[in-house]
Amino acid sequence: MPPYKGFVDVENKTFNWQTSFDDKIKFHCIGCGLSCIGTEVFLSENEIEKIKQISDKDFSEEIKTIYGSTKKRLKKINNRCIFLDENLRCSIHEHKPLLCREFPFKVLFTAPNQAVIDMTHSCGSIARNDFTDGNKIDFGELVKDHYINAKEDADDLDEFSRIVKYAKSNLDSHAAVEKCWKLIIDKLVSPIELCALIENFQKSREEFKSLSFSNADKYIECSLSMDFPEIVWEDFMEKFLKRITSEKNNFVGLEPISLRKYSIILKESEIDFVYYFSGEKKLIRLSQIKRRIILPDGIETLKDFLGKFWDRAVTSSDFYLAMMSFRERFGKFPPSIIVQLDALRFALHSFEFFLHVIAEKNSHEDITDDYVKEAIVLLDGAFLTVTSSVVPE
Repeated sequence: MPPYKGFVDVENKTFNWQTSFDDKIKFHCIGCGLSCIGTEVFLSENEIEKIKQISDKDFSEEIKTIYGSTKKRLKKINNRCIFLDENLRCSIHEHKPLLCREFPFKVLFTAPNQAVIDMTHSCGSIARNDFTDGNKIDFGELVKDHYINAKEDADDLDEFSRIVKYAKSNLDSHAAVEKCWKLIIDKLVSPIELCALIENFQKSREEFKSLSFSNADKYIECSLSMDFPEIVWEDFMEKFLKRITSEKNNFVGLEPISLRKYSIILKESEIDFVYYFSGEKKLIRLSQIKRRIILPDGIETLKDFLGKFWDRAVTSSDFYLAMMSFRERFGKFPPSIIVQLDALRFALHSFEFFLHVIAEKNSHEDITDDYVKEAIVLLDGAFLTVTSSVVPE
């Protein structure tokens, strides 16, 4: 299916825009409140001044980013936005920040006078996959609003364009990567087993000076012929839990059918589920989580999600930044498919872990399609990116 596309005039400029998703997506907000829970909402000075005119709350706080700069964000109370009321409604709806107005979409300027609109799956409406109603959002107005209120994004485009141009000459052939990517995704039966195949693809890339469409078949044959590394389930779960708790220990999830929202709090050897608005809690010990089978419809949903991983403008833009970051640290560019496969492996590790945790939470023997959608909500809240796993350990 084709994407949405069009153009919009703003401040004597004409922007051509299109979505990174196809037009089967028909967004209409169902008021689930998920975007107001656990979300980091950064504020511009202009947004702060507008909110001050209608609220006397002490609503903003300053934090230091990983880059050493400071930003201001909305405060949260019990992990909920300070302006979220008991009926899951925004109490400053007419004056809410740009990030909130765009959700579950994000506008990215990809070239002069061009914009791409991405979508996160961490949204109750998207997770439900019920697109019987028509689309209730004007994408052209979304681009216009973003340009007017976040001009710095367009101003940063020149610098980003230079990064893309510089990195592009070091990329593996797009056609070859696409061929390998499709083959890998098609072999998905369980994420953990696919991780072993990806390791082989990464190792065998070292045998090739460059990767092009003409030698892609030989590269694939070399990767498939290697012995698969053995993955021990218990070790995998324990190591992955330690890894993600060192980066983040709190995630926000949603059960797509009931729309019940919960926090998942990761600890050294156990996992807490705490449901919002009900006080219900559940504790799961890592040792009690056993391997389960993902049912066929769940596999297809997972394949569809991962197959479109690089179609997303957020992911691909982060990819170029990751390539440059690697070069700055090691003095050379890595083969680009190594970076892409590492991103896929990190995503698969995350899926394997959360799929089994969700099934255990629900005391279910198999992993259903709804559990796959639930895991996607958990992982896609901040738009899944590649930079968390680009540099080899």
